[in-house]
Amino acid sequence: MTTTSRRALLALFVVAGLACGSAARVAHQGDVAPASPASPAPYTPAPSATPSAAPTAAVQPLRPPTNPPVQAPAKVVTFIANRLQGPGLDVAIGANVTGSCAVNRTLAPGSAHVDPCEPGLWFDCHVGTCPAMNSWGVGAAVTWWDGGGIPHTYHVTGVSVVPIDNQPHQVAGGPVHFQVCTSLAGASARVLAAA
Repeated sequence: MTTTSRRALLALFVVAGLACGSAARVAHQGDVAPASPASPAPYTPAPSATPSAAPTAAVQPLRPPTNPPVQAPAKVVTFIANRLQGPGLDVAIGANVTGSCAVNRTLAPGSAHVDPCEPGLWFDCHVGTCPAMNSWGVGAAVTWWDGGGIPHTYHVTGVSVVPIDNQPHQVAGGPVHFQVCTSLAGASARVLAAA
């Protein structure tokens, strides 16, 4: 290849914008060819000014929805204290005694209480408040919730009808007694022994 043809070819590269530094040097060296051709530089893409697309999430297969476990509602605890409960009866127990243990005492209408003057644990209940006591028989279960909210369940072991004289009534059958008048007239009382 002649020098003129090389110059024409080089001009074509330059015009086409494909000329590179090594080809331009060859053109200036005249007819001397390089001992070995230069190996081309590895291709590295130019940094892009536009951001690349965001990575996509892997598609998971559809599963039926799972419902969260159902929790039971919180248990409501009611504090019961100073109450007497039995068949047909749920009454508050108070201290409604007037008088002293040495003289006649009167139970206020509509009241029930633990009588401190009687032996053992003795419950007095006005007939207007506790008419159900007149129907209790042997085996009836009665629960007393004390002042601390602790339940004590007793079972009726004996039943007696005694005259009202406001004196301790000796009724056999248990350390716990429930007393109620048999009528509003108050001539006699029904006393239930329980254990």
